[in-house]
Amino acid sequence: MHEPDILDAFGLFDFFHWRFLQEIESEHARQFKMVPFSAHEGRLRLVKSSLPNLLKFWNRWAYVEIKNGFVCWKRSFRKGGLKSKRWQAAESLWDAKVRCEWGNRRRFQVILGQKRRVFEAETEDEAHKWIVAIRSNRRRPNRFRSFSPVRDRTFVGRHLFSKTLLISFSADIYARWFVNAEDYFNRLIDAIDAAQTRIYICAWAIAPELYLRRKDTLDIEDRLDHVLKRAAERGVQVLVLFYDAPRVLHLESDWVHKMLNGLHPNIIAIRHPNSWSDMIWSHHQKSIIIDETVAFIGGIDLTYWRFDNRKYQILDVEEKTWPGKDYGNLFLHAEVNGPWMPGVIQRDAEPRMPWHDISLQVVGWVALDAAMNFIQRWNYTLRTGVAPRSCPPLMPLRASQPLGRWPSSKTDQEFLGNGSNDGFEKINVRRPELGFNHLEGQIVRSASHWSSGVSVPERSIYKAYVDLITRAEHFIFIENQFFISSVDRGSPKNRIIEALFLRLCQAIQAKEKFRVMVVLPMWPGGAISDGSVRFMTNYTYRTINRGGHSLLEQLQTRFPDVELSEYINFFSLRQRGVSDNILHTEAIYIHAKMMIVDDKHAIVGSANINDRSLVRSFRQHATAVPI
Repeated sequence: MHEPDILDAFGLFDFFHWRFLQEIESEHARQFKMVPFSAHEGRLRLVKSSLPNLLKFWNRWAYVEIKNGFVCWKRSFRKGGLKSKRWQAAESLWDAKVRCEWGNRRRFQVILGQKRRVFEAETEDEAHKWIVAIRSNRRRPNRFRSFSPVRDRTFVGRHLFSKTLLISFSADIYARWFVNAEDYFNRLIDAIDAAQTRIYICAWAIAPELYLRRKDTLDIEDRLDHVLKRAAERGVQVLVLFYDAPRVLHLESDWVHKMLNGLHPNIIAIRHPNSWSDMIWSHHQKSIIIDETVAFIGGIDLTYWRFDNRKYQILDVEEKTWPGKDYGNLFLHAEVNGPWMPGVIQRDAEPRMPWHDISLQVVGWVALDAAMNFIQRWNYTLRTGVAPRSCPPLMPLRASQPLGRWPSSKTDQEFLGNGSNDGFEKINVRRPELGFNHLEGQIVRSASHWSSGVSVPERSIYKAYVDLITRAEHFIFIENQFFISSVDRGSPKNRIIEALFLRLCQAIQAKEKFRVMVVLPMWPGGAISDGSVRFMTNYTYRTINRGGHSLLEQLQTRFPDVELSEYINFFSLRQRGVSDNILHTEAIYIHAKMMIVDDKHAIVGSANINDRSLVRSFRQHATAVPI
């Protein structure tokens, strides 16, 4: 990619990092040893705060604890016990700034995002210990400027573990992928049933009455609300954070909020942003984290119409697989939610729309990083005042800067299918026998102050996409719901297409054998007669082959004698079925957000290829896992 384009897209610091430091970091990445977070606890005087609702705490003593990258506190007496048994507030220290005040070395300022707090210790030595602890809990710079470090020695396979054999390598992270929701939902039920302490759920939309497992006869115990209630009755804390969608999207946020909170006291659901600006902001993360050990990350929502398998059936007249509202067609009707009955489509006249999606399941340090992202979002959402005061702030269960092996737990063994309790050192098998590959994993995201409280917007997903495209050697395979970008410096702002354009130009000039394959839906979603759908479809065509500045037009102008289909192709999928001797056909909706490069690198997540997900992080919050 041209250096001015990198500078324009990412800024001076990232340009300098890409141009001079990236190769050095890559060379020494395996020799880098993480420094553990320093923990500290005790009493401090909270002198003042920039938040109006904390004015009553001026010059009040608080019991403060710092660990695992977070600080939390509760009110206390000067030399007595605690006034409150529960944490009153918890905040991330990842981008915190701290310094002593002039004239009073016992006082120090802590700047957290857009807030400034002043604490006072009893002695100068105690103040120094607090400052050291805060600075040690700040996040170090990571690849793609992500909040999460690269987790090395990750092993990925389609069929990871048998139910009778625990396989262990020197790795601490395991992962597997799911194509479509059938296998994903089945695995999710097993993971939730194995939960011991906490379940975190980030959702764009959630349908409590969704059947996760489909058998010959539907079992109400396989419905999402019953699965979560079973976990809550075992003492597991279930925390749900979902997008407060505007009414025009028909996602029934009010009904979902009331139903989830009414299931069990251990289930707490809050929605965000819950304000007039919900048409501008959008939470788009789709992740479930179990015990901060197992994480499901990708594009599959816990809502209707997502369930599908490799057959992509378009007919289900007898309601054997898609009951009630779960039989839907996005090109004919808007998204639905609420109770699963009744349906919204005449099954004998209209086919359902098959749904293609991708998600990833990870176990280990990457899952813990996903949990850290949830905890940061949860605590920030509580601070914004959209949740009741009874909602508890969170602190991590485990340290996020590992030294040594991942500590084995019952949840790990349930996921890995181990029948014994001998731990991870039991059996060692060579990777080629099971088709494993040596990989790296990392959590990347699009985040801003409104969604996570960070002081500087994070666009690590965008940077990961551009970096992998630039370094591709043989082929790039993309599946995405949207494909809106630009080659020139106009709108849209993201440069995904420009990165593809420059890499294709390099391949054509060098006469390399290089191929780009892009799989998209016929149009982004909704009836083609809708103005918003036509607007997005128009931008998609302007990205691909229309308007004078599209990818194919630019390539054809530069290389008029080259057959472009030898280098790049675009695809959509369609399915057909027969009912009563009548042929039906329908497009397969591509909802995946994935890119594979050279069979060596992949990104799986919830970010679309458009400005809203990639560069306008103040508009949408998304996450992904480059491996």
